Amino acid sequence: MDLYKAASGMCRLANVDINDVVNFRFRRGVGQQEVYLELHAGSKKMRSYIDAQGNITEVDVRELHDNPSSSKLIDVANQLAKEGASMDAFRLGLDKS
Repeated sequence: MDLYKAASGMCRLANVDINDVVNFRFRRGVGQQEVYLELHAGSKKMRSYIDAQGNITEVDVRELHDNPSSSKLIDVANQLAKEGASMDAFRLGLDKS
């Protein structure tokens, strides 16, 4: 398994230059996934799982927020809790009335 090639592939998918990666982490995966690899470059966070043959099986690319400790999904969930609405109503564009 070549982590450099995996990182290069992730960067290509995210339209990021590999030289812009400022930090990374990897750990043992779970189940069929052998390795979890995470890269941070600029405002993007890229995560992937790599199997025993060295194939990337999952990739997730996200834009980081201005406040990295915040999550837009958490913000939406908190707003829904205040309004007493459900996620289904939010997705459908319905109000709580």
